[in-house]
Amino acid sequence: MTRLFCLIASVLLLPLFAFAAETGFICIADAATGFTYEKSTNTWRDSSFKADGKYVLTKSQQSGIRWHVKQVGSDFPIAFCDSDFTETGAISCRGILHDFRMNKNNRRFLLVYPVGYWTDKNPKVEKTFQEGKNEPFMEIGKCSSM
Repeated sequence: MTRLFCLIASVLLLPLFAFAAETGFICIADAATGFTYEKSTNTWRDSSFKADGKYVLTKSQQSGIRWHVKQVGSDFPIAFCDSDFTETGAISCRGILHDFRMNKNNRRFLLVYPVGYWTDKNPKVEKTFQEGKNEPFMEIGKCSSM
């Protein structure tokens, strides 16, 4: 009788757990790489970066935005997702300075900060190009359901 009760309870509760997994993810970087500018030689070179990024992907309450990405500890989103996860589990989000991609099936993410080298200014703040002021990088890591 106890087994039957547990089986019925797990079947009934399974959709609730699946829904809970869809409310958000915490993503932690495992590795980071990018490019740095060497002023002494006036050249760009590949470089390892500290993989310390922590991000939260949560459903948005904002109209027209399905999900948003925030750095842990920040209230302001760095990227917005116009659409939901695809059939293959992928989601793609864009921000002013960051691009974020995640696959909920394998729980992997990729974050790109493309500012630097080809353009080295934040269009909201800086008016002129400053070689080497920003360094483009990419982080990869894994996500867990919240």
